[in-house]
Amino acid sequence: MLRAALPRDVAVEVVDAGNWAWLLPALTADARRAHLRGPDLLHRVRAGLRAGSVLVDGEPVAELAADPESVLAAVRARLEQPAGRVTAGRAAPPAAVP
Repeated sequence: MLRAALPRDVAVEVVDAGNWAWLLPALTADARRAHLRGPDLLHRVRAGLRAGSVLVDGEPVAELAADPESVLAAVRARLEQPAGRVTAGRAAPPAAVP
């Protein structure tokens, strides 16, 4: 449902044990590109490796445990942010089930 609701050129990944091997270096590189260092970088990478996290541009934006509509809303909200924009401080935790 998620990929079908988004344009084809949007890269959305769902974290599971099968893709951790390539996600770790990709998440680290994405966090560094976002100018994160030290604890902020570690926090972003750890949040991105949580099973069930939904990633957009290497940033965790939601968890599959949330209802599908809130996951889609979180992904769309992230896509509306200007490219290269870095939020201050740590990455927000993924959206959870209310």
